[in-house]
Amino acid sequence: MDRPGALDPDALTASFDLEAAKFQLDRLAPILEHSGVVDYAATSVDTRLHLDIDRSVRSFRAAST
Repeated sequence: MDRPGALDPDALTASFDLEAAKFQLDRLAPILEHSGVVDYAATSVDTRLHLDIDRSVRSFRAAST
């Protein structure tokens, strides 16, 4: 795999990059209102997730700010 977002069904490998830029947690109010998350209504996050998948190894990287 030489680039993110690739899928090779013959080799059974895949690589994915997902990004949620400036996601407001108040959209999750029904879920978060009974959780330990403090001040979710005024909180936002930027999240990136990278997945590499093949027959023998599964790995991921994630970052949030």
